[in-house]
Amino acid sequence: VYSDTALAAARERYTSALRIISKSLKSSKEAAKDTVLLASLLLDVFEKIMGSKLRTSRSWTSHVNGALALVRLRGLEKFQEPSEFRILRCICSHCVISCVASGSPVPKELNTVRAYIGKCQNFQDPIWRLLDLMINYANIRSKIRRGIFSKEKYAGVFAELDLKLQTLELDTTPSWQYSTT
Repeated sequence: VYSDTALAAARERYTSALRIISKSLKSSKEAAKDTVLLASLLLDVFEKIMGSKLRTSRSWTSHVNGALALVRLRGLEKFQEPSEFRILRCICSHCVISCVASGSPVPKELNTVRAYIGKCQNFQDPIWRLLDLMINYANIRSKIRRGIFSKEKYAGVFAELDLKLQTLELDTTPSWQYSTT
């Protein structure tokens, strides 16, 4: 049920959380903590759900870009624990979703993060492989929006991507495949 009171309270807490994060960012030691990274991702989800900003490329990617900057500040080599790798995977997912939604290209820095995760964890589940294909999709969509691809070119590129999606579907175990009930 829509509630102006609940919406006002949520936006007030969002603004308060932004202030707290801003204070944390003044100290590189505080800014490098997992809690600040997770808070950035929560703020990202809040903005996407609430639609609190105009749907521009920048508004769709601002918190994720901030999270990537925090990863850069901390240094990838400092991410060693399983929980820290989960945070990195969440940042990757949020980033790709934001880029797909906004039509922005996926930042090159994300490839560096993904390569680090792959090197340290040999992470190859179907969701990770699907994320690879969604990165391709986001980058293709960005090129189309910028007029880099002709209609003929992107039709072929999308046909190739569709084949890769079909291959992924066929390669997954039955537990990952959908069933109609």
